[in-house]
Amino acid sequence: MAYAAPHRPLPSLGWIGRRQRTRLRKTLHIVPGLTAGGRVRAAMKSRGSNAPVVALFDLFEAGHVPTLDDPVAFVLARAEDMARSYDDDSFITRAEEDIRLLLRSGEAATRIELWAGGTLQEQLALAFTIALTAQQGWAEKLALHQMLPPGDLPGLPLLSKEVYAATPEAAPLSPQLLRLYQALWDGFTAPSPEQLLTLRRSPALPSIMAAALDSHFARFPHAATGLGTREERLIAAISAHPGPLSRAIAQALGDTRPPLVDACGDLTFLETVNRLARLPEKAPVLTLGESGKTPMSRNVQLTPYGEALAAGGASLLADGGVDDWIGGTRVRSGDAPMWVRTGGAGFLHLSNL
Repeated sequence: MAYAAPHRPLPSLGWIGRRQRTRLRKTLHIVPGLTAGGRVRAAMKSRGSNAPVVALFDLFEAGHVPTLDDPVAFVLARAEDMARSYDDDSFITRAEEDIRLLLRSGEAATRIELWAGGTLQEQLALAFTIALTAQQGWAEKLALHQMLPPGDLPGLPLLSKEVYAATPEAAPLSPQLLRLYQALWDGFTAPSPEQLLTLRRSPALPSIMAAALDSHFARFPHAATGLGTREERLIAAISAHPGPLSRAIAQALGDTRPPLVDACGDLTFLETVNRLARLPEKAPVLTLGESGKTPMSRNVQLTPYGEALAAGGASLLADGGVDDWIGGTRVRSGDAPMWVRTGGAGFLHLSNL
């Protein structure tokens, strides 16, 4: 349910009856992202509720997505992969803490309220949470706050704690919606995007899920250049603003290219920079200066090959420069056939390039 301001402030917990107080204490809130989780926690506290809030760490933005039926095993495998990528074991610690709290609190809760915004990452987090709770037999406990924040990237961090506190009661999830989000999760973790393409054609698909799927498909290499939209955003930013990497990434973060709702972060763009600095092997797309105090303080600029790529005069597909995971699908030069996009974000086909 989208946010709509009530005509008057919601009552404090002191004015809520005993049955309502008991329900609030036995409610678990599951929120994607630390920022939104903190604001939901503050909003609940302002209403006198000490209900547990699990703020899921973002495990759905980039990197290898393991094809696992068990959502708990998925989280731990993704966390280990991220720990290796960033040389930071805190990803594992945080994932273990999240899962431990979620399972303990979910078992004790009589009601589980899910919070979701309109970005690709938030919709994937919602699909994951529904898959996990269904596996645990908690589907009947679920209710959803489907928020629609304003802006090009309609994510939950855009909203203040006052908005969260004034949000209408969460709506129960219909069996049809539960099936659609389970299908989204199954397709996201599959080794081919075929299930998601089938899901995208469903007449029952909510528009917010359709937009997320289109943004997911737009990550695939374009048939003409081999670039996904993330790479396109980054290369355009570096072409316009060579110099400090932090400035180029900030520019790429601000390039939302409507109607895309892909709210990837600076670490994802940093990983993309490192990949484009080594591929293609014979002529990488960009060069990085000497290491500074932080990875973001280095200078970055496009190579002649990168300039040609930005102008549409080269192709990573033809030159061996594609190597990425998009959901559970591996796209890599030399692996034929490969899934590519040809026009609109929602159109993918297999190519032998």
